[in-house]
Amino acid sequence: MDLSAVPRDARVLFLGTGVPAAEATLALVSRGHRGKIVAISESGTLPSDLRPEVAASLHEIVAWHRLVLKAGRLLSQRSFRRGIRVEYFSHELGTPAKLECDFVLPLE
Repeated sequence: MDLSAVPRDARVLFLGTGVPAAEATLALVSRGHRGKIVAISESGTLPSDLRPEVAASLHEIVAWHRLVLKAGRLLSQRSFRRGIRVEYFSHELGTPAKLECDFVLPLE
């Protein structure tokens, strides 16, 4: 996946929290990404089989609120002039929830 088209301040939504999402997050942050990154999956957790140095880097990114993990499943997405509105079923809330972002990247 080519992440070079993602502007540094863009709000990014990854559909998936697996290894591809972990690698894409690290790639974005390493090139100076400053926008919010959200990752949604059924579990809402990072994979347990990450290399220790990758896991440590990702946990630091989560701690600085640059990556937000959400447990849920995608219900719909619609494009608007100023971005994309995504509706997902939030397992934490037990209800539908909405997010607005600039890029939606399916990863799993």
